[in-house]
Amino acid sequence: MISHIEKKRQRLIEVQDELLRLEPELKQLQIKYDELKERKSSLRNAAYFLSNLKQLHQDYSDIQEKEPNVKETYDSSSLPALLFKARPLLGAENHLQNINYQLEKLLEQK
Repeated sequence: MISHIEKKRQRLIEVQDELLRLEPELKQLQIKYDELKERKSSLRNAAYFLSNLKQLHQDYSDIQEKEPNVKETYDSSSLPALLFKARPLLGAENHLQNINYQLEKLLEQK
């Protein structure tokens, strides 16, 4: 009987040691799980956003096709759209400034 109790006690100690040894790994796995869960949620949100953006672009293209002569009007709420539309112009301006700078350097060398 005492031997049986001693075996149970020894097994309890072994299980406690194993639990102490595995706790840090469990915490790391929980942290990783939470990070992956958050990442999955972010990816879902991004996919939903892109889907909506694609639909908005399609709707806009359809309207432009149906009514090509209608002049677009913008207000302050359209600022992001204006910035998006102006981005290629700003890129072209920077490109022309770089070309102008290079030409000026060449002229100065002569």
